[in-house]
Amino acid sequence: MLKFNLSILFFFAISSCFFTQEIIKVDFDADMNLILEGEKENVVTFTSKTEASSEGTDIFKWSISGGEQGKSWKFVDKAKETSQSISVQFISIGNYSISLSVKNKKTKGKGKKKKKNLISVVGKYPKLVQLFVSDNLKKLVKTAEKYTLNEKLKTDPIPLAWFSRGLYKISASDDDDPAFANAFNDSYGALTKAVKADVNRALQADPELGNFVDNYKKEYVEKNIDKYYEILKTTFELQDDLEILTSPDDIKETKESIKSEKKQFDKSLSKLNGFAKKYLKITDKKIGPKLLQMATFYSLKNSSSANEIWKTLEEEINNLSTDIEYSEADLLMLEYGTIALCRYWKSSKQIENACLVLKKAQEIFSNDEEDHEDFFEFYANKFNSCK
Repeated sequence: MLKFNLSILFFFAISSCFFTQEIIKVDFDADMNLILEGEKENVVTFTSKTEASSEGTDIFKWSISGGEQGKSWKFVDKAKETSQSISVQFISIGNYSISLSVKNKKTKGKGKKKKKNLISVVGKYPKLVQLFVSDNLKKLVKTAEKYTLNEKLKTDPIPLAWFSRGLYKISASDDDDPAFANAFNDSYGALTKAVKADVNRALQADPELGNFVDNYKKEYVEKNIDKYYEILKTTFELQDDLEILTSPDDIKETKESIKSEKKQFDKSLSKLNGFAKKYLKITDKKIGPKLLQMATFYSLKNSSSANEIWKTLEEEINNLSTDIEYSEADLLMLEYGTIALCRYWKSSKQIENACLVLKKAQEIFSNDEEDHEDFFEFYANKFNSCK
């Protein structure tokens, strides 16, 4: 029996030598992510941040996808795919994903890291700028559309943004050309595609297009949110009254008011949810509209949809940097979404979640307290315990 047990122990000891494999934690960074086609500064340096193995020599292998080596990109400064750090010149418009694999013959360890669309090369379109400046909007729209249909330029958000900008300006003019009867809706559609394609903030790097996107979002919010949000706010105020009323008659009257408003309330909530969903497609700041969606779902008794959003949103909020820039519209959406959702959470006793969101929002609004008086008043009056 003892001999049998020793045999088993010997087998597991030998097995562990063959099957235990060190996992190498691979990581790397790039010194820039966005390149303008044709500019001299088109060389990116990728530096491995991989933890060294316990023994032996680590072997590196880089790979770049998104174009053909030699035509779309090439190694420079004597770099090669097995270097620990590499310098790469990017030539052609497109998005490029970067991978680094590391292995060690002695420890049998290995690891891999891939960063999708880490590098973007976008084009320069002086003709589109010239057409906009000269107010030749119809030609601008037609020329930009041709660029957007070019297979080689399909990942570039710049032509899509100019296409949207031209259509938007036509929609705001007195032009009654039937060919542009749907100019505003088409402008919105083009902008959603531009924002989706803009994986490395090329639009914000262009002052003209960055201002256009920010102003478009601001007008879109101001035109839509107040008319839908007001009834949500009114209903919340009625619910607040229920918490402090003591007279049975007053409580009954308030409950009847809420009931009589329910049909209009639910209709407005659905529209508010639709607005938030549309806004998500024209912004890279997703938290505000998602909070607003959660508030509407909870109010419409659709907790499962709200909870589904929160599954990913909670981590986003925990990891959110307060150093990034927000447009005026994005800040407004964050304020509306935070107040609406935290009102609901207070009524359902989910104080911990509410405090998480409120504290992060407070950090973001801290430099602009005068512009967000409603938020700070709400925070102080309803959630003083969070501080």
